[in-house]
Amino acid sequence: MSELLYINGKRLVIDQNRAIGSGGEGEVWDIGGGVAAKVFKTPGHPDYAGTDPQSERDRLGAGVRLELLQRKLPVFPRLPGRVVTPQDLIRTKQGQIRGYTMQFLQGAEVLKSYTRPGFRNTAGIDNNAMQSILLDLYDLVSSVHRHEVQIGDFNILGVLVLNGNCYLIDADSFQFGGFMCRSFTPRFVDPLVCKKDELVLAKDFSEKSDWYAFSAMAFETLTHVPPYGGVLKGTVAKGITQDDRPLYRVSVLHKDVTYPTKGTPLDRFSDDFLHYYERLLHGDERGDIQHDCFVMRRDGTIAADQRAKEGADSWLDGFMGKAAISLSKGDGVTHALLSIGDSGMFVSRSETDPRSKQRDGRTHRAFFTLPTFSFRQIRGSMLFVTTRSSWLS
Repeated sequence: MSELLYINGKRLVIDQNRAIGSGGEGEVWDIGGGVAAKVFKTPGHPDYAGTDPQSERDRLGAGVRLELLQRKLPVFPRLPGRVVTPQDLIRTKQGQIRGYTMQFLQGAEVLKSYTRPGFRNTAGIDNNAMQSILLDLYDLVSSVHRHEVQIGDFNILGVLVLNGNCYLIDADSFQFGGFMCRSFTPRFVDPLVCKKDELVLAKDFSEKSDWYAFSAMAFETLTHVPPYGGVLKGTVAKGITQDDRPLYRVSVLHKDVTYPTKGTPLDRFSDDFLHYYERLLHGDERGDIQHDCFVMRRDGTIAADQRAKEGADSWLDGFMGKAAISLSKGDGVTHALLSIGDSGMFVSRSETDPRSKQRDGRTHRAFFTLPTFSFRQIRGSMLFVTTRSSWLS
């Protein structure tokens, strides 16, 4: 890096031996004090020096990106603490923005690592711990959305995990206000925002497309197989490339796809889990993911369930006959002792819960969905669950 750069008027000194990483858009260095510097590549960067069409596109993209960042970074919104957002801007002597500083998460592991059984085994990450990580990521994404911000290019390399907590990185591509995200990762982009016959963006990202990406990451971390992994066989395979499979809705659950032997056997997951992903990947169903429950079955595998608002009460009534439940309260936390039915699901409501109250002429009851769980095997199918309850309204 030959260009002189400054942070708040002080020259930025880069130690080339402290590089953290380099991608298609920029380079990141550890500059000490728990701070990292991200510097975007200019059209003249050596990585773009080729004469081939891709290099020409890269140079054009770098110029457009730098022009956008001049307007976007100075008005970047305040987001939750575990979103690694721009801190101080990095400028040229003439004042042009070239990058920014951010928190450096020493020792953090990219979420992609958790898709590898070997890593999980070595790190001691069992299904309970993996579920806790996913629920933490769910809460973090929800908090970003509450700030009217979309992640956009949400992918498994843009999430770091440190001490069981998730962090979102690459925030400079987040979508807010009039600043649309135009980059995407093929394995995690919602095909509904792409052209029908080509993985090219045709629509703006949305909260729904963020939740699609979240579900894709959850599937891969739980099964160790990407949603569109496996080997496509038979006549349907003709003319469909691996990258194009999302366009044709040919996921790893498709009857003509051979499920990889490295993956967790699908019969270890509930029918609800598989049906949810069939609806998502094959049926183009989207919606508010807070009504999808990722829960732990008695055999230690994951189940997922989606219940519509209209049918939730009748489902709860039917379920109560299969579960013995006692509730106690303390410090704003509900403790529930449940005897789980054959479905392996757990859910509870309490008429005496002070949060169950009349609103809009209806009784609103506590409904356990996507909170933070801690599990302890009691005996048989008994579990002790500590949870924050959320509302189904």
